[in-house]
Amino acid sequence: DWVAVNHYDTDHPHVHVVVRGRADDGKDLVIARNYITHGFRGRAEERATLELGERRELEIARSRMREATQERFTSIDRELQDLNPGGVVTLSEPKTVYDRFRSKLFMARLRTLEAMQLARRDRDGWRLSPAMEETLRGMGRRGDIIRSMEHAVGDRLSLHHLRDFAGETAPLRLIGRVIGSGAADDAHERRFLALDGADGNQWHVEIDLKPGAMPPEGAIVEVSRGAGSPRKSDLTIAAIAERNGGVYSNELHEIADPRSTADYRLTHKRRLEAVRRAGIVEREADGSWRVPDDYLKRAAEFERGRATANIRVLTWVSLEELPQARARTLLDDALESHEKLETVPTGFGGELRGALVARRRWLIEQGLASEEGARLVIDRKRLALMEQETVAAAGARLSKQLGKAFDQPVEGERLTGIYRQSVDLPAGRFAVVERSKEFSLVPWREVLEARRGLEISGVIRRGGITWEFGRTRGGPAL
Repeated sequence: DWVAVNHYDTDHPHVHVVVRGRADDGKDLVIARNYITHGFRGRAEERATLELGERRELEIARSRMREATQERFTSIDRELQDLNPGGVVTLSEPKTVYDRFRSKLFMARLRTLEAMQLARRDRDGWRLSPAMEETLRGMGRRGDIIRSMEHAVGDRLSLHHLRDFAGETAPLRLIGRVIGSGAADDAHERRFLALDGADGNQWHVEIDLKPGAMPPEGAIVEVSRGAGSPRKSDLTIAAIAERNGGVYSNELHEIADPRSTADYRLTHKRRLEAVRRAGIVEREADGSWRVPDDYLKRAAEFERGRATANIRVLTWVSLEELPQARARTLLDDALESHEKLETVPTGFGGELRGALVARRRWLIEQGLASEEGARLVIDRKRLALMEQETVAAAGARLSKQLGKAFDQPVEGERLTGIYRQSVDLPAGRFAVVERSKEFSLVPWREVLEARRGLEISGVIRRGGITWEFGRTRGGPAL
């Protein structure tokens, strides 16, 4: 069984293929790691050549020349770095047709880098900027973000106000409205949210949420930076370097840990390659690595910049539903709090300001709040009763759709049923738990998405539910 998808969202159109492997005996098909890494590519090239014929030299040349003007780190840049051992790129006199083409390719790329102020011509050759690779990779990332955001939000994208939450200038905390989402990598292992920020900018925010837990368009979220900490490999690298005068190498690692495998040591080399691009370590000509004394601190900062954002959903419904919502909302928290929401008077920030004014007026008109000087005091008990009535009304509407009676369990009662779906209300997101003849609405949690369509059981507690997954006594509980 297999499934494939064509991707056109990068500079290089490509295809992803997922295969369900089974051996003749029905067991999982196990493929050697080296074959997955290298063998598949070689076989795919052989098959493509058999079906389509050899790539024409002109086609290859055109593909390489297109790289010369791209605003990202390319294979040409890697070759130029290899020609730059003493800090200067010198181009030898071409002797063959291939040499002439290669020299022309390098010159075209160097002129592009010169225009970007990442290379300059000297008497003895070309000098590359030390920040060339980092700058080009950053430009490539921004290009990828622009393409992803265009796909997610279309004409609503404003390049002038586009920001990356993983960037150095991002705030520690941000409130925004979801205007789109998508895959943050080719493998679709990470996702991103496109946000209209209350600060007037549009934000690309990488997050780590299961598909069923993604907030819908219109939801309002709070995002904050991930903590970031050194990896286990960083601890090993730092320990070996400390014992060897700030130097790490494969040989020194093997001496320090004779039981370590070549593959295990290779993961440390790959880690060092990653942090080298961030300017944290230096690679010596003999293959060893110069590791600074503050390596662990800088590795933690590096991870902090790469970490996905922490996200908290403030409301699952749109802002328009909040001013007259018969439930406690994020607007109430802001009105009662002395901490002001950081907003600008335009865009989503302006809408949020207007919603706060409308909410304040509605609460006073309904007798749910009173002004005591500059403070607004909200009657939480009455608002909580209204919230219960709102959930009951939603249950009554669902009852007609599902053809089952709505039954809300009380505190201390055990609830057992099948989790079918989630429902978004001003009071929050609720899980629909069905039984044979009735159903209930209970507070939703992300962990429930792994049990969608399955039986769940829990005990109703004040302010929530203690879930117990699994039929065996003493199983995991939340």
